[in-house]
Amino acid sequence: MRFLIDSMAPETAKETLSKYGGIIEVSSDGIVYPAISGHPDIFFCRVGGKLLAAPNTPPNLLKELYIDGKEFVRGKMPLQSKYPGTAIYNCFSDSRYLVHRFDLTDPEILELAGGREMIHVRQGYCRCGILAVGEGTYLTSDPGTERALREHGLDAVYFDPAGIRLDGFPHGFIGGCAGMHGDKLFLCGAVNNIQYKYDIKAAARRNGIEIVELYGGPLIDIGGIIAVENS
Repeated sequence: MRFLIDSMAPETAKETLSKYGGIIEVSSDGIVYPAISGHPDIFFCRVGGKLLAAPNTPPNLLKELYIDGKEFVRGKMPLQSKYPGTAIYNCFSDSRYLVHRFDLTDPEILELAGGREMIHVRQGYCRCGILAVGEGTYLTSDPGTERALREHGLDAVYFDPAGIRLDGFPHGFIGGCAGMHGDKLFLCGAVNNIQYKYDIKAAARRNGIEIVELYGGPLIDIGGIIAVENS
């Protein structure tokens, strides 16, 4: 098992995550704007057991995935330097749903989505904006996404993003602070520093999820953490 994580994440966070598997540090130069240049969920999208990579993902990252024995699908649409061209692969996907602004979505993602129910939203940064705590509860930092999820009968809870750090911006998003693997929720920040700590703790408890704090400071949007299983 290896994890894709922003190279600019706190060193303590990377060290903690490395106890659960190897890490692949994501970085790039001149592809997207600097604040998200190391964010895994900008370059990669996982749908089911498949990992999809933007065609202009830095070659060194793809080489590391090859070394790790992980096959991936190459997307058709290259990332651009500014939004919305930076959000092409930033879809939220779980076993039942694919959530995105579908006028942006790379067609390979739609192909891989199979029988998942499609939920269209106006926010392109869906993977950043949604955190699924198990299969039962969805936290989102975007009010429009919250409404869309609720309209589909889902348990969606709004998570005010104030206080989530993202360099150069007033705030980041809750999904960008976290990653799930098995029964573990990896969080780049300490639960007790979170305004909605009781919501996260209660959702984790209901769904049998263990929260793993990667470091003890405030929440940082690092573009999520993507687990990559060895082939």
